[in-house]
Amino acid sequence: MLAGSMSAGVCLAAGRAAWAMTVGVNTPRVVFLNPGEEVERGTGQHWQLVSWFMAATAARFGMQLEELYTERDHLLMLRQAETVAARNDPPDYVVIVNEKMAAQQMLHALARSPAKVLLIHNDLTDAQRAETGNERGAIANWIGTITADAFQGSFRLMDYLCSQIGGRPARVIGITGDPITPVSKARAQGVAAALARKPQDHIAQLVYGDWSCADDRDKARVLLSRYPNANIASGPRTIP
Repeated sequence: MLAGSMSAGVCLAAGRAAWAMTVGVNTPRVVFLNPGEEVERGTGQHWQLVSWFMAATAARFGMQLEELYTERDHLLMLRQAETVAARNDPPDYVVIVNEKMAAQQMLHALARSPAKVLLIHNDLTDAQRAETGNERGAIANWIGTITADAFQGSFRLMDYLCSQIGGRPARVIGITGDPITPVSKARAQGVAAALARKPQDHIAQLVYGDWSCADDRDKARVLLSRYPNANIASGPRTIP
C-alpha cells in the first residue's frame, strides 16, 4: 500500500534502488510451476495471463524467470517439483499453486531444495495445514502464501449484478470451480453471503465445473433450461 503523499513513481524508484542494493550483481532465479496450458486449448487464459504478468515483473526487477507448464496435469506438476528439487544448481525461488490439492506434496518434495517456496492463488486447505504446518514452520523454505480475497470478490460481483436488475428479486444460477479447493469455496460463500441480506434473493443452483469451455457451455445450457426465470448467471467466463 502506498504511504501518505508518496507518489507511485517515487515508491517504484525507491523499491528498485533497494532491490539493487539487496541483490548486488546476482540475478535472482525463479521457477514458476504453472498449472495451466502453455497454449490455450479450452480451459481459459487465466494462467497465461498470470504468466505474462509474472514475466513482465521479472523483467522489470531484473529477475530470471523459468516457467514450466503442467497442462492441467497435477501429477506432471508434482514430477516437475521433484525434478526442480533434485537440481544440482537450484533456483533461488520456486512458485507453486495448490492445483488439485497437489501443493502439500510439492512442498514436501521441495523441502529438500535450498530454494525458497512461495504458494500463490489457491491456499492449502485447513486439513492440509493441519498435517503440513504453516509457513516457515516444519517446512522452513516455504516462506509465504499470496492469495486474493475470493470471498469479497464474489460478494462485490454479486452486489453489482443485483444492481443491474432494477430491484427485482435475484434468481441466480452459477458455475464455479473445483469444490474441494479453498478459492472455489470462498467464491460460493461470497455469493451466498451477498444474497442472504435480502430474503427475496436466492441461488437457484450453483454447480461445479472443470474450467473447460465445453463443460461450462454444457452446464450453462442445462441450467438455463432448468431455470428459465433466472435473471443472473455467474461463471468463469461468458458462454455463448
